[in-house]
Amino acid sequence: MIYAFGSFELDTRVFELRESGVVRPVEPQVFNVLVYLAANRDRVISKEELLENVWHDRFVSETTLTSRLKEARKAVGDTGKAQLVIRTQHGRGYRFVAEVREHDGETVVTPRRVPAPRPTGFVGREAELERLDAALSEAATGKRKVVFVAGEAGAGKTTLVEAFLARHAQLLAARGQCVEHRGSGEPYMPLLDALGRLCRANAASIEVLRRVAPSWLVQMPWLVPDDELAVLRSRTGAPGERMLRELGMAIEQLTAAATLIILLEDLHWSDFATLEAIDLLAKQPHAARVLVIGTYRPADVKASKHPVYAVAHELRARKQCDVVALPLLAVRELEEYLALRLPDAAHADLAVLLHKRTSGNPLFVGNLVDSWVTRGCIGAPLETLARDVPDSLQQLIEKQIAALSDEEQRMLETASVIGREFPAAIVAATLPADDDDVERRCEAFARVGRFLRAAGTEQWGDGTFTSRFAFTHDLYVDVLYERIPLARRTRLHQQAGLALERAWQGRERERAAELALHFQRAQDRERAIRYLQLAAEQALGRSAYREAALHFAATVELILELPPSIERDRRELAIRARLAPAIIATRGWGDVQAEKNYFRGVELARQHSDMPHLSQLLYGLAIMYEYRGEYVRAERIALERLALDETSTNLIESHELLTCAMLHQGRYVEAVRHAELAFAAGANLPVDVPNTLLLVQTHGWVSGAKLFVGQDEEALAHNREALRLAEAIGDELAKASALLQAGFLRFYRREVEECRKLAEAGSAIARERRFPFLVSCGRILLGWCLSYDGEHDEAVREIRAGIRTAQMIGARMDVPLFLAILAESLTRSGDRNGAVEALEDAMALVNRHRSFFYLPELYRMTAHLVAERDRDTAVNALRRALAIAEEQQSPLFCVRVRRSLEAFAAGAEEADPMAVVQNR
Repeated sequence: MIYAFGSFELDTRVFELRESGVVRPVEPQVFNVLVYLAANRDRVISKEELLENVWHDRFVSETTLTSRLKEARKAVGDTGKAQLVIRTQHGRGYRFVAEVREHDGETVVTPRRVPAPRPTGFVGREAELERLDAALSEAATGKRKVVFVAGEAGAGKTTLVEAFLARHAQLLAARGQCVEHRGSGEPYMPLLDALGRLCRANAASIEVLRRVAPSWLVQMPWLVPDDELAVLRSRTGAPGERMLRELGMAIEQLTAAATLIILLEDLHWSDFATLEAIDLLAKQPHAARVLVIGTYRPADVKASKHPVYAVAHELRARKQCDVVALPLLAVRELEEYLALRLPDAAHADLAVLLHKRTSGNPLFVGNLVDSWVTRGCIGAPLETLARDVPDSLQQLIEKQIAALSDEEQRMLETASVIGREFPAAIVAATLPADDDDVERRCEAFARVGRFLRAAGTEQWGDGTFTSRFAFTHDLYVDVLYERIPLARRTRLHQQAGLALERAWQGRERERAAELALHFQRAQDRERAIRYLQLAAEQALGRSAYREAALHFAATVELILELPPSIERDRRELAIRARLAPAIIATRGWGDVQAEKNYFRGVELARQHSDMPHLSQLLYGLAIMYEYRGEYVRAERIALERLALDETSTNLIESHELLTCAMLHQGRYVEAVRHAELAFAAGANLPVDVPNTLLLVQTHGWVSGAKLFVGQDEEALAHNREALRLAEAIGDELAKASALLQAGFLRFYRREVEECRKLAEAGSAIARERRFPFLVSCGRILLGWCLSYDGEHDEAVREIRAGIRTAQMIGARMDVPLFLAILAESLTRSGDRNGAVEALEDAMALVNRHRSFFYLPELYRMTAHLVAERDRDTAVNALRRALAIAEEQQSPLFCVRVRRSLEAFAAGAEEADPMAVVQNR
């Protein structure tokens, strides 16, 4: 799209601003500001809307926005006074006031498109098609779009999206299908399905994945030769958090020269990792010509409390997605449908009958008319037709199935056990029956669009190919599956699982979730346990912790159904050791179930003298308590672990944790001692990411301890070493951690600009890599910096948001400090009552866990806030602060408290008691 105004043109196709045909260089953010204002020129745009839509999830200050607007005005010839293009509406925002002409480079854009002919029998969805077309038009300009199509079973979701894809068949399209699972399926399954189909249809897509997303390519081994697959695996290692990052890069590369449509069907059955990927694709700030369409059933989402609705609601609130709801068809639309299907019949009364009996459900309507046509009932009196209508669509489908031969019924029932899509050979092996006969029968159904459609071919683990088919609607699967008696259904799942196991021998991991589901329903516990573990390991490898936790939890349930034995206890112990961390990664450090799993694991490990597992579980339990802010419990457990195991790796882990615990308790001398022991243990270990990350964090903790005991230069040296180590290993978590720990050191020293630089750099990594606790730390530090800029409202918003994030994930470790930062910023803004409340909340948290390193400052800040109304209480608070600072042996805090005491003794209030200088 080109926006022309005066002698200027904004060209979103090539991201250029031109004046009289000459390109005027502007920064990308300046260009995006101009485009957003021009595209929304019919209204005033607030600062908040500009920040949200131009910078998305990135944190920027209002100063940055003001600077970019100033540059935008300068680029188009405006000044502060002469606002001929961008006008400021004081107190409201900005509006693009120049007259704009939109065109596509050749002609002025009149309607955006000429609609393609609609498919035969397609009625009542023109408005919804138009909305999808409009979303595609936006996506084609580089503004990524997500659209959710919501409708109940039979509402025509698939028909709508297929009509949409047909009218844009010239574009790249990737289509993935979610599959119903009790529990959880394979992480990213519909996305892998979509990318796999795209790669088979477009060979260039494989090269893109090979270049920028190898972690995705190794999940689809059928796309590359075995020798290359081995090289890719050695290159990528464990995919981990890389997968989401690589997906974003792959989408940008795939859409550099063409618009891509990604269709993900039946998201009410999707895994959680897929929803996270959709969320990422919607929120990434970089341009990408991609339209993601997801379909779901609202009733199923509500019944299962599936998070797809929450994701759609949040994105919609942020104006990052659209929701297209499909209503049932009206009588006039049924008349139009009947005119297309039955041109020689009377339509008006028949349409009324159809609507009365089907409520306008498109699938019910289509099936009922098909039934009438097949049996030659069209033309019969309406009273006769009315008596022939079943009470529900399910009953109609039952009648259609009952009309089939016994062999056809058994084949379709068996196929429903496999799933909505199925390989014909697996159906044949499950029945059992001849492969060619099953394939011939499936082809016959698909040829006339009855029950089934062709779904291409599939290469199995042994290299052979088989034809795939899919049911034309989920309701056929549901009705067929429920017809099967329970005993036969159990037997069919066992046979299907064994057939899949044979077909994928040696590569069972690739179908682990599917195999686990069959053997769970077949009540084959041993095989179900094996494949649930494989599925959980696969999920962990993709950093899909929700799916891993669900698979591990299901494994524990099955293990507990086995007869009691030592072997059963050992199996349970091994799974619980993996389950607890997966729960924490999903639900946060405060989760009760994670704690119960740790307790049960520790109990089993002690009972059977399993020292390796006991050491692992104690370490996890200590970390959990440290993040919860229960430093004394964390210390006790870490010391117990040290007594158990003194291997180099365990030493560095335990001493890093104890450095953190001692620092937070204000026991700085002990924190330094444990840090030195961690460094000594690290000297005996090879340089790798886990060990170096621990050393980075240890340097960060001990830098604070050094600062508080008055060793400023040593504190700064530890920060520099942490940053050097993080850069050396190239690990993003280590970099973000080092930067933000250095930011807190600058906060303690009240060095605002240095703090801002470090916090901005650390926050950028934390947001992109989705490290929630570090994101919260970054927001709090940047909010504190904003309070010095006089941006008080924004400062408080950012700090409160950071505190909410930390509390949401159960990371209360530094919340008293965060509340003190909030109180400081509120005081600076003039809200002394709010500051007192924040400090009271901080004190309540500290008293719950007995000690906290920032306690002298909490008392000192409280004294200044209550001095006007109760000077005696204020003086007592300062004396308490001094006693704690002296007990901590902290010159920094002692100097601050004594300065405040001197001011009180002189009867004067410090100009800014919150802005004390660092100890020199």
